[in-house]
Amino acid sequence: GTSVEVTTGSLRIGERNFTVIDTPGINSLHPHSDDERVTRDILLERQPDVIVQVADAKNLSRALSLTSQLLECGRPLVLCLNMSDEAEQAGVHIDTRELSRLLGIEVIPTVAPEGEGLSALKRALLAPRTGAPLVAYGREIEKGLARVGKLLPEHLGCARALGLMFLAGEPGLEAWATRTYGAAALASIRAIMAETGALDWRAVTIAQR
Repeated sequence: GTSVEVTTGSLRIGERNFTVIDTPGINSLHPHSDDERVTRDILLERQPDVIVQVADAKNLSRALSLTSQLLECGRPLVLCLNMSDEAEQAGVHIDTRELSRLLGIEVIPTVAPEGEGLSALKRALLAPRTGAPLVAYGREIEKGLARVGKLLPEHLGCARALGLMFLAGEPGLEAWATRTYGAAALASIRAIMAETGALDWRAVTIAQR
């Protein structure tokens, strides 16, 4: 077996209690490591009320690649840009208001060791927003993703992300689908994916906001 550390704790903000699951740090929801697989599976199985992506503010472009994938999950999302003081010192100046508008989610700069931004982060957790996907994959791909979604009624929120994972041929995902929805549903998903075919990148567009 593989040992990947996942820490669970509790948090109280005002009158609300949260169970916090601290998953391993990842760069993608398309797993290339046990850490990424475990985190992906937690997102699928737990379908959290809110996802907090803690990112290194100095490496915003890398962080936003993961943000775009998390937006496909259809769950409320908060982007926490940690080490924002180091980013400023390195000459990285981030317009968090504009970034928040573009993504459709709360973007909170923090300096965790100093406690800076943590109050704003807690407020964001009380009223998180669900941003819209940033990428459109063309009519045929989008139709296929919608059809797959109908076969995953217990995972409607993240059905689009799951459809993209099926399309990419994610290892282990078919076994998960069989356990969760049965062999007949998997056969239908396979048929849809076969009809959809290889993704035509000429039809992919980035949302303009």
